[in-house]
Amino acid sequence: MLYLLVSPQRVYRNIYYHKQTKNQWARDDPAFLILQVLGLVITTASYSIVYGSGTNGFLKALLQLLVVNYLVSGVVLATLTWLVANRFLRHQNVHAADQQVEWMYAFDV
Repeated sequence: MLYLLVSPQRVYRNIYYHKQTKNQWARDDPAFLILQVLGLVITTASYSIVYGSGTNGFLKALLQLLVVNYLVSGVVLATLTWLVANRFLRHQNVHAADQQVEWMYAFDV
């Protein structure tokens, strides 16, 4: 994540090499997902401390944030954008290999 700010060319080169070697754009390591969930936990804990909602309020807010707002809405939006990209945004060429957007890449983005 630091390289995104410091050296975006290096990030692009690493992603491009990953695409060339594994033939997929989606990340196969959960590092970024773990960092996002950790950020959401810290944000929810800060919210609970500031507003004094207690442990039950923290757990309820964390469950709603992670399951409903993050996971369910992420799956729905990833599926919709994946369908639109594969159906309407692909370039059909007779001389090129058939390319499709991966669902995991749509979820990553």
